[in-house]
Amino acid sequence: MKEFELKYGCNPNQKPSRIYMADGGELPIEILCGRPGYINFLDAFNSWQLVKELKAATGLPAAASFKHVSPAGAAVGMPLSEVDKKIYFVDPAAELTPIACAYIRARGVDRLCSYGDWAALSDTCDAATASYLKDEVSDGIIAPGYEPEALAILSGKKKGNYNVVAIDPAYKPAPIEHKQVYGITFEQGRNELVINADTMLNNWVTENKDVTEEQIVNGLMEKGFYIAETIPAGEYTVQELESGADYNVYYYAAALKNLMQENFELAQSDTFILENGRDAVVLVFNEKVLPEPETVTVTAAKVWDDGDSAERPASAVVQLLANGEPYGEPATLSAESGWTCAWEVPETDESGAAIVYTVREVSVPDGYEVSYSVAEDGTLVITNTLKKAGPVTPTDPETPTTPETPAQTGAKSGDGFQLWLYAAAGVLALAGAAALVILPNRRHGKREAK
Repeated sequence: MKEFELKYGCNPNQKPSRIYMADGGELPIEILCGRPGYINFLDAFNSWQLVKELKAATGLPAAASFKHVSPAGAAVGMPLSEVDKKIYFVDPAAELTPIACAYIRARGVDRLCSYGDWAALSDTCDAATASYLKDEVSDGIIAPGYEPEALAILSGKKKGNYNVVAIDPAYKPAPIEHKQVYGITFEQGRNELVINADTMLNNWVTENKDVTEEQIVNGLMEKGFYIAETIPAGEYTVQELESGADYNVYYYAAALKNLMQENFELAQSDTFILENGRDAVVLVFNEKVLPEPETVTVTAAKVWDDGDSAERPASAVVQLLANGEPYGEPATLSAESGWTCAWEVPETDESGAAIVYTVREVSVPDGYEVSYSVAEDGTLVITNTLKKAGPVTPTDPETPTTPETPAQTGAKSGDGFQLWLYAAAGVLALAGAAALVILPNRRHGKREAK
């Protein structure tokens, strides 16, 4: 591939855009997945230079995490302690290789800046590195090669759009490099300075230029490694003289020529053999031994407030919490265990602060309510109370209707006046009838008198 057309340049309006070799030769890369952009390639090529030179300087697998053409972190493949794994969010059971450790350390320098980074590896990307990178937010990766399993893992990122670039490790840029700014071409010799003890530890800029070999060794050892150069052929053993009783010491030593071989893995060893007096790399890794914390016994008990109901389940599962976070595996309580359990747990955390332990029921039984309390002896009590049966609420109640006004059996309101009229009329009628009887009698009486 002599050139690769890009979607656009630094910004969407900068078109056309491409990468190519000025001499018309083949590009030293192969795009295995995705479609990298302009800034992606700037990150890829700059980060590759860094890890390649870092490995040449230390003899160790190296990795870098780049973001916007700047290194967010770079590291070599030193082993991770259990504390390191927690810091870098690594699965404690994960099997890590030196190149995987290198990238984990590089990304962990500043995980915020590494969000959406471009990864660079000095060595072939293996499955361990790909597995860690799989769950991280990243735009792409460049490496001299990829194991089949690693490539399959990375090709599945971002729905198959993750950028995977392989670069020829033998590629060497031209000794003169050019750059254009505002249409003006800059030219300079490429920076080919070899970084080692001879080039970096000779030109002292301080007034006191008397530096002993012991000071040089101690200065390098403080950084985690010491490069011993051109020592005679033979077998050598490394030993730290004063490591302190509070530290575990791990040694990693090998001839530099072995480290440069492909697929060579740096194993833990305090012995290395030089066959021809070439350079050797010695690593001394110190891990602080943390004192075993004092332990306490935390007891939990289940109490049933249900009157020995037949609905009571045969067992219950509870989870211990340390400072509100799940601690250890859940425990099962039952009648056989006396509805109790106990844990032997640390009393304090790594900083010496007391840990507060509580307990929670994993799943509250149907028909029960749960409450938590602490007994006088410190036992964590989980109480399940059987819910009382209440009125049945219809699941889909109908809309209530307005009740009809009941029929009145007596006189209706306002009928009193009508009754009074009827009564008055009746009285008048009776009075009239009486008058009619009396008047004729009176007339008859008058006739008799005559």
